[in-house]
Order: sequence, then C-alpha cells, then structure tokens
Amino acid sequence: MKFIPLTLISILFFVFPIPGTNALRYLLAITLLVFAIFNLYSEGLDKLREILASPYLRNFFLILSFLTVYIILHSIFISHEIYWSLKEFKGHWINPLLFLFLGIFLAMIAKKEVFFTPRSLITSIFFGMFLNIIYLDFEALKVLFTSGYLISREGGLTGSPVLLSYLTNILLAFVLAELVSRNTTQVRTLQVSNFWLFIILFLLLFSIPIEGMRNGSFGLFLSILVASYFYLYKEKSKAKVIFITLTTTIIFSLPLIHSLHFDKRWSSFFETIPIALDTETNKYWQDEKYELPRLSNGQPVSVSNYQRIAWASKGVDYILDDPIGIGFGRNAFGHAIQLNDGIEIARGYHSHSSIIDLTIGLGIAGLILWLVLIYYLLTLFFKSFIDSSNFYALSGFLITSGFFVRSFVDSNMRDHMFQQFFILLGVFICLSTYKLLKKNET
Repeated sequence: MKFIPLTLISILFFVFPIPGTNALRYLLAITLLVFAIFNLYSEGLDKLREILASPYLRNFFLILSFLTVYIILHSIFISHEIYWSLKEFKGHWINPLLFLFLGIFLAMIAKKEVFFTPRSLITSIFFGMFLNIIYLDFEALKVLFTSGYLISREGGLTGSPVLLSYLTNILLAFVLAELVSRNTTQVRTLQVSNFWLFIILFLLLFSIPIEGMRNGSFGLFLSILVASYFYLYKEKSKAKVIFITLTTTIIFSLPLIHSLHFDKRWSSFFETIPIALDTETNKYWQDEKYELPRLSNGQPVSVSNYQRIAWASKGVDYILDDPIGIGFGRNAFGHAIQLNDGIEIARGYHSHSSIIDLTIGLGIAGLILWLVLIYYLLTLFFKSFIDSSNFYALSGFLITSGFFVRSFVDSNMRDHMFQQFFILLGVFICLSTYKLLKKNET
C-alpha cells in the first residue's frame, strides 16, 4: 500500500500541464493533502512545529504573510474593481499557497521514511513530469521517420509549446542538480543509473527544438551557467572542473544555438524594437483589427517580437502613471488598457510578462515584496548548498531563479504554472531546511 501515495504524486505532476484536467488535479491534490495532514497529526506535531518554527522557514513565512496581507488589503481598499481582485486572489494566490503547504507536508512525510523517502519522492515527481516529454519525443520521432522532417512549436499532451517548455526547464534543473551532486558528493537522489540519466538528458535536450521556444532555450543557457558556478565552487580538481564545465556548457548551449540559427524571429528582433516602442503610431498592440507594422524590407514584423515589446513598453507607462496599482489579477494589464485607453476588448489581455502584470496590479510596493521573497529563497537555497552540497538546494535555486527570470518575458505567475512552482518550492525549501538544521546540530 505504500506505493499508492507515490503513484498519486506522479499522476498529479503528470496531469499538471495538461488542459482539461483541473478536476483531476484538484482531486489528487486534496487527497494527498488529507493524507499528509492525517499522517502528520497521527505521528504527533512536534516535528511539524520544529520545522515550521525553524528560523529559515519562519522568515520565509513572515515575508509571505506580509505579501498575502498586502494583496488582501490592496484588493479591498485600492483595487479599481474589488470583486475581480478578490476572485483572482482566491483562485490565483490562495490556491498556489495550498499547493505550497502540500509540498512542505509531503517533504516532511518523506523525511520520516515510513511511506516514502525524499529520494523516492523526488524521483516520483520527476518521472511524473517526464512522461510528457517522452510522449512529445515519441511523436516527433514518428514524424521524423515517416516524413523526414523534425516538427517544431509542438506541445504534446499540453497542447502548447510554452507549457511544455516550462516543464522541460524544470526537469533540466533536476538533471543539472543531480549531475553536480553526483560529481561533488557522489550522492544519488534521482533513482536512475548514470547511463539512464544521460539518456534522460538527451531526451530533454531533444525536446527543446521540438518545442521551438526561444525563452526556453535561453533559460536553459542561464541554468547551465548557474549550475557551472556551483560546481566550480565545490569541485577541487581544476582539470576535472575545466573538462566537465566546458563539455556540459557546449552540450547545453546547442538548443540556444539551434534557436538562433533556425528561428527567424531573432533576425528581425532589433529592427522591431523602435517600431514596437512607437505605440501611438502603431496600434496593433491594442487590437488586431489594426494593420501589423512592417520592417524596412516590407515584410510584416514578427507578431511575437512586436507584441512583447509594445506590451512591455505600455506596461511600464501604466506603472509610472499609477505606481500604487489598480488591483491584483492575472489580467491587470488588460484592465489598465481598458481604464487608460478605453479599449473594452483588451480586458482579458496579459502583457506576456508576469512581473509587469504584477506591478500594474499591486504597484511598486507589491513588486518589492515579491522581489524580497525571491531574494530570500535564493539566499536560503544558496546557503543550504554551500553548507552541504545537497541536491535539494541546488534544484530549488535553479527552479526558483529560472521561474523568476522567465516571469519577465512570460506570463507564468498564473494558473497551473504558479501552482506547480509553489508545490515544488514547498518540497525543496523544506528538504533544504532539514539539511541546514542537521548541519547546525553537528
């Protein structure tokens, strides 16, 4: 019967990015939450109090509580539309927080090593997500062998290359952390051999050009730089450091090189910038009924390039015009367009930048609180890794920093993406905290 919780965890992470599975996702999450609470309560609350009262988690919860209270008060007293903000707060802040606590509780159960261990928990999470990559690669190989070309901009079971790109970056963070951990401490967390770990790595790298997401390729490149820094910090053998760092950097740079070479949007990016910044002359950013601007050669600009730059520019204008914020919500940018420019159709828009949407909604004070939270998390994971070179801290650092960087250019602080980030955050912050507490005891 002990395999049941791990099976449910794997299924939960498998269905997270798949559309139309909300009911199943919440059913699995509630089932696991009830299981976790009952298990922790039946075993006594001393360990729960110990971990939650540790200075590391206490400071994290303190910052998180300040941000949560700020969102509530802002939604009630400042938001231009109270019902909308409170509804968004319930669905897109409270729900992710519940997933955060679910992750913490599962990590606490794992540390007792009765139902499952931390290693089996991490392995179940990993392979639950990895099934989506296997499906994508299989479909791509089938087309490649039958038609002779490699498909691109595919999302597999998720239906969206963007969603699958988030997943690939998270899984690669796991693999990078595992590679660093195995080479510095010889500790194995993912329960696979070195041979199968490299097969998994190959399948993940192969999925990136299939997804065809520029931000995913760039995010991977940043992750390898961060992982290389941690490896350089810990490894004593200079020859080994140089060889492994250069080899992995070259390999992990291939998806970005492929994107730069084959994705035509890169070539026109810089020419598009002044065109997109002229938001008064070119109105396509407001409504697609307007004509799409053209490049100097007469070709239309890339819609993705143009809209991202124009929306970011207007987003900054809205923030400067109203630094207090208009109300918490995924579509704060669309509400700002409606309020400032009277474009009713824009109400549901987002800016393709969660940081801009957050700042338009909660104002500069809300942004500062979020930045403080991210900074604290990164320093906590960094300290935990430096003290004990553990997989959990490096994974937490890579996932948190990767999510944060992509929040500038993607709308990822919403829906299942935010929930998935928070449950992973709960698992890794708890296991990293255990490592710090154990270190301080010795």
